[in-house]
Amino acid sequence: MELFDRAKAVRLRGRHGKYLMAGEDEERVIQSRHGSHRAACWDVEFVDGGRALRLRSCYGRFLAATSEHFLLGATGKKVIQAPAAGSLDDSSLVWEPVRDGFQVKLKSYSGHFLRANGGVPPWRNSVTHDVPHRTATQDWVLWDVDIVQIHPIPAKPRSAAAKGPSAMLPPSAAPAVPPSSTSRASPPSGPSDPDKSPDFSSSRSTSSSSSPGSDSSPHKSTFSPTLSNRQAPAPGRTIHYTVADDNGNVDDSMEWPSFTFIGTSVRELTGKLKKMTRLDDIIVCTRNPLNHRLSPLYLQLPPNNRTMQLVVVDAESSSIASFRRSERETMAMAPIKYLTCLLVAIAFLSLLASFTDAHEDRQVYIAYMGNQPSSQYYSTDSHLTLLDRVLDGGRYTLVLEILKTILKLIECRILRSSAKERLVYSYTRSFNGLAARLTREEKEKLGGIWPEAEAFSDEGFGPPPSKWKGVCQNFTCNNKIVGARFYIAPDASIPVERSPRDFNGHGSHTASTVAGGEVKKASLSGIAKGTARGGAPTARIAIYKICWSDGCDSHYILAAFDDAIADGVDIISISLGGSFAVDYFEDELAIGSFHAVAKGILTSASAGNYGPYRGTVTNVAPWMLVVAASSIDRRIVDKVVLGNNKTITGISINSFPSQKKFYPLVIGDESMCVEETTNTTSEGKIILCCDGLYEAGAVSSGAKGALAVISGVDSARSYGLPAVGISERQGKIIRNYIERARRPLSRIKKSRAVFNPGAPVVALFSSRGPNPITPNILKPDISAPGTDILATWSPKGLVSSYVSDRRSVKYNIISGTSMACPHATAVAAHVKSFHPKWSPAAIKSALMTTATPMSPSRHPAAELAYGAGQLNPKKARSPGLVYDATARDYVNMLCVQGYSTRLIRLVTGDNSSSCPRNVNVTTVDMNYPTMTRYVARGQEYQAEFSRTVTNVGDPNSTYGAKVASGSGLDIVVIPRKLHFGELNEQQSFVVRVAGKPLSLNSVASASIVWSDGKHEVRSPLVIYT
Repeated sequence: MELFDRAKAVRLRGRHGKYLMAGEDEERVIQSRHGSHRAACWDVEFVDGGRALRLRSCYGRFLAATSEHFLLGATGKKVIQAPAAGSLDDSSLVWEPVRDGFQVKLKSYSGHFLRANGGVPPWRNSVTHDVPHRTATQDWVLWDVDIVQIHPIPAKPRSAAAKGPSAMLPPSAAPAVPPSSTSRASPPSGPSDPDKSPDFSSSRSTSSSSSPGSDSSPHKSTFSPTLSNRQAPAPGRTIHYTVADDNGNVDDSMEWPSFTFIGTSVRELTGKLKKMTRLDDIIVCTRNPLNHRLSPLYLQLPPNNRTMQLVVVDAESSSIASFRRSERETMAMAPIKYLTCLLVAIAFLSLLASFTDAHEDRQVYIAYMGNQPSSQYYSTDSHLTLLDRVLDGGRYTLVLEILKTILKLIECRILRSSAKERLVYSYTRSFNGLAARLTREEKEKLGGIWPEAEAFSDEGFGPPPSKWKGVCQNFTCNNKIVGARFYIAPDASIPVERSPRDFNGHGSHTASTVAGGEVKKASLSGIAKGTARGGAPTARIAIYKICWSDGCDSHYILAAFDDAIADGVDIISISLGGSFAVDYFEDELAIGSFHAVAKGILTSASAGNYGPYRGTVTNVAPWMLVVAASSIDRRIVDKVVLGNNKTITGISINSFPSQKKFYPLVIGDESMCVEETTNTTSEGKIILCCDGLYEAGAVSSGAKGALAVISGVDSARSYGLPAVGISERQGKIIRNYIERARRPLSRIKKSRAVFNPGAPVVALFSSRGPNPITPNILKPDISAPGTDILATWSPKGLVSSYVSDRRSVKYNIISGTSMACPHATAVAAHVKSFHPKWSPAAIKSALMTTATPMSPSRHPAAELAYGAGQLNPKKARSPGLVYDATARDYVNMLCVQGYSTRLIRLVTGDNSSSCPRNVNVTTVDMNYPTMTRYVARGQEYQAEFSRTVTNVGDPNSTYGAKVASGSGLDIVVIPRKLHFGELNEQQSFVVRVAGKPLSLNSVASASIVWSDGKHEVRSPLVIYT
C-alpha cells in the first residue's frame, strides 16, 4: 500500500505506456496515452483498514471486476465502471494492491489481476482481470502509480543527527493545487496541443485532511478535474530515491522514499536531493534493472513525467573515483546508450517527430520541413549535409545553447554512425523533409498486391496518360497496375521478397474492391458465388506498399504520400489507422492527406475497428473522407446438426466440405478451445467452446470441429477447422443437449450465403464518433459496405487467423472498415471522372449529401455511427449543390480551434501559414456537409450554423429548404429559398437550432434538405452530449 501512501487521486500506467482510462460512456475501461485527460485520474478510497482500495472515475463510478468473459477467445473477465450501489457485489469494486518493486499489481476479489492488454483488435487498448497463471509475463499486470493528489499531513521536524535519505515526504513535494468549487463540463476530446492540454485541479473537502484508511463521502474526497485554456502545469513526476553506501551498493530491502518533482532540470533535481539527503556533493544516477549498473544523469530528465527510480551517490564515498574513471572510459570508448537530447529547429525545420522502425536499438526521426517550394529544390545531398551537421560527422553533438529554437524534447537513443547510414528516406518530391534512423515499435497491418489476379488484367486498357510519372519497383506492371512502390529499410529482415507483392491478402482485397476488373464465377470455395468487380473497374491502380510483417512505419507512410502526389494519382485510398485519434500535427495520415488535398487529391480512409464504443474513430481530419462499415444484403451463415436432428444456424465462413457423418460432441475446456496443446481427449470430436475459440487449441487437439459461443459479433469469420459461431442462447441449448443425451453427436455443414433483408446496418466493430479532436466536426463521414466482402486474395495469404492454415484461395471473404474505405474511394473516383476539376471537398460533399439516410432507431449512436448515411453511387455523380472548401478554410478551422501558428505549420508544411488576427467564426462554421455541435448535458442549448453551397446542377434553378426535425429540436433556416442564375454560383444560408436539455451520451439529430425537384441535397444536423 506504500505506493498509494496518502494518495487521494492517482493515474495508473500499464506496460504499453498507456493510462487506465474511464470511458465517457461511464461503463467502459480502456487504455489511452492521454494521461493528462481527466478520465485518466482515479480517486482513491481506502477500505478494509487501508489494506485494500476502491478507485472512482471522474464520472463517479468505480473500477469493477465482473464475472463476464471479455471477448472471443479471451480467458480474462471484463473490467467496467460500476456504481457503488449497483447489480454487482460490493466486493467486485475492491482491489488489493500488491507491490512488485516500484510497480503494483491490483488483485481483484476473485484473485485475478488487472491486466493491460495489447496486440490486434479487440485486444488492443482493452483492460481485463486475469488469473495469474494465464499472464505470459509479469509486466502484463504491472502498473506504474503516478500520484496526482495527496492527503496533506503536518511536516515533522527532521532530526539534526539524521543522515541519508528521509522516509518522510517533504511538504514541498506536494503539488499546490488551487481549490475549486465547481467543475466545467469538458468536450469529449483528448488533449491536443500542449498549450491547450487540460490540467487538473481539485475540489478540496472542508476538512484539511482525511485518514488513508477511512471511507470518505463522495463530497469530501471527489477529485473534480476541470478544463481550461491556460492552467497551471501538470503536477510532475514521482521520484523514488535512495542513497548508495560507501562502496556504491544499494540496499533493496528498505523502502525507498518518494516525492513529486516538477520539471526536467537535472541541476534542480540534484539541488533538491542535496537538501533532502543533507549531503554536500552528490551524483544522481539511474540504475540498470538487469545488471544494477549506475549511470549518472547529466542533461535533462525525459519530458514524459514517468516515475523514476534514482540512486544518490555521495561524492566523498570511496567508490566515486573508480565510478568516475569507469564513466570517462564509457564516454570515450563506447556508444552513448541513453541520452536525453535537445533537438533544435534548424533553418526552416518545422517538425521533428519520432517514429519507430524494425531496429531494436535505433529510432527514426522525421524532420518534416514543409512544402517543396516551386522555386527551390532540396536534394538528398542537402538532407545528408543537414543531417551530417546535426551529427557532427558521426560524433555526438548536443546543442545546448540555442534554447529559443528548441522545438521539442524527446528521449532518444543514439548509436554512432555516419549521416549516410542514418538517412532512411529523403522526401524531395511533393514536400521537403528527411527521415533518419536513430528503436523499434511494431504495428499490425499488411499490404501490397498480387498482380497475376484476374481482377488486375489490363485487357482493353491502353497506355497510361502522359501525366503519369509513377514507376514499378521489382515488379512487372501492366496498363491496369501502372505503378508499384514499396518502402522498407535496406537492412530490414523480412521473410518475403522485397517488392510490392502481397503475401497477406489485405492489399489485394482492398485494391480489387476499388478498381478490380469484372471476374465471373468468383467465390470462396463456392461460397458467395457470382460476378465480382470493383467499384471503378476502368480505373488504373498504383500501389504503395508501406506495411510488412512487422508493421507499418510512419516515416514510410509519409514517403508514400510524397510519391503518390508527385506521381500524379487522382484519389488516395488508405485502409489504415492508429489505435486512437491523435492531434493533426502528430498524425502522419493527417499531414500526408493535407498535402494531398492542397494538390487537389482526396484521401479516403477507414474509420477504425474499435466499435461499438463512442469516441473510437481513429481518422478524424476534416480534409479526409472517413468511412464506417455497414452490412450488405448478403449474410454468410453456417449450420450445425445435432444428434436429435435439431439444426442450429450460426455465423461463420466455413469453406470446409459439409460433414457427412456425425461426430461425438463434448464440452471443451481451456486446453481444447484456447491453448495449443498436446491433449488428445478431443481427438475425433466436435467441441463446444463456451468462452470463445482460438482454433490453435482445437486443431492441435485433433478435434473434428468446434462450436464457439460468441457475443457482440455480427459478421462472419473463418476458422482453421470446421466451426460455427453461435449465440449464448444457442450455446445453452447445445449444452443442455450434451448433458442430457446418452451419446451426444453433431455434424457441421459448409457455409452458404443467404439474403439479409435488414441491411444496411452499421457493423458492431465499426468505430463510432464523436470526433475526439474536433468535436464539432462529425466523424465518420459516411458508411459503406464493410461486412462479409468477397474480393481478390493473395494465394500466399492465410484464409483464417490460424497461422498453420495452409489453404490457398484466389478470393476471400473478410470484414472491416478496411473493406468499407475502398468502396467509398471507388465512388469518389467515379465522380472525379465526370468532374475532373472538382475540388476534394466538392467530391466529398457529393458523396455525403446524396447518401441514403439510415435509421437512428437501429443505431443508438445515430449519426455518430454512420455519418451522413449509406453511400449511394448512383446519386453521387449529380449532387446538385456542393459544400466546397479549400486548404485555407481548413487552416482557419484549426485557428479557431486554438491551434497556434507553429502547430498549424506542422500540419500544412507551409511556413507562410498563419492565423488571421480576427477570426469571427467557430468550428461549427466550417463549410462542412454536416452540421454538428457538442453541448453540455442537462442544459438547454442554442446553436447557429453558417454554410455556403455552390450550384453544380442546373442553371436558373431554385432550391427550397425542408427540415426533417427530430424530437425536441426547434430549427429555423434563413433564407428558406436559394436562387441560382448560373453554374458555380454560390449562395449562403444560416441554420438556427434550439433544444431541450439532453442527458449524458445522448444524440438529437435532424436533417436539412435543399431540393429543386430534381436533386435533394441532404445535410444531417447532430446535437450530442
